[in-house]
Amino acid sequence: RAAGDEAVVKEGLFVSPGHAPRAILFLLHEVDSDPMAVAGPFMGEAKVRGLFVAAPRGPSRSGRKRFGWGSPDRALAAVKRTLAEVRARSGGLPLPVIVVGAGRGGKLGLEIAARTPGLFAAVGSVGGIFDPGPGGAASVAGLQGIPVLLGVTKGAPPELYKAMQRGRENLEKLGVRLRFAEWPGAGEGLPTNATAAAKEILDALQPARGAAPAPRKKG
Repeated sequence: RAAGDEAVVKEGLFVSPGHAPRAILFLLHEVDSDPMAVAGPFMGEAKVRGLFVAAPRGPSRSGRKRFGWGSPDRALAAVKRTLAEVRARSGGLPLPVIVVGAGRGGKLGLEIAARTPGLFAAVGSVGGIFDPGPGGAASVAGLQGIPVLLGVTKGAPPELYKAMQRGRENLEKLGVRLRFAEWPGAGEGLPTNATAAAKEILDALQPARGAAPAPRKKG
């Protein structure tokens, strides 16, 4: 557990665009994946758009040499720890944060954003299921008024696909405006052409090329 918590930043990936960043792109990997796997497809677009890329390692062990995302509380602590690190590396500016996750990382990104208004300026999930259930509008307060994208591969397991659709419908019933995308591929994570999907995701979450969405005001 201690090794997993330490690895969040120590084994994370932090890449500057090479000049003053316009926003932070916060990427959350799948349970059985790693920071580079989720960050690789986004690197080209991130540089063009002036995004500082931060991809932490998941905070709990999953298998002999891998790290998963652990409990929601530890995941939130890991996200906050990583945000503090990337803000320090990017000059301490109050930059807006765009979070995109794959699989379990996408689910956690949505969950954290939903219950923490103002933390993220936009949220994207690829194959990460999030269903607010009967909690009411308060359960998705952090997703109101910001760009939200849900994506899934066309060859995803039927149970995953149905769950993604159900979560989409329930989010929309609670007033969350979102975009739903499908891409060629199979499984729960990134699609076959992950680089093309990364561009589509960032086009949806950062509509004006080179200008990040405005962060939400708290309160």
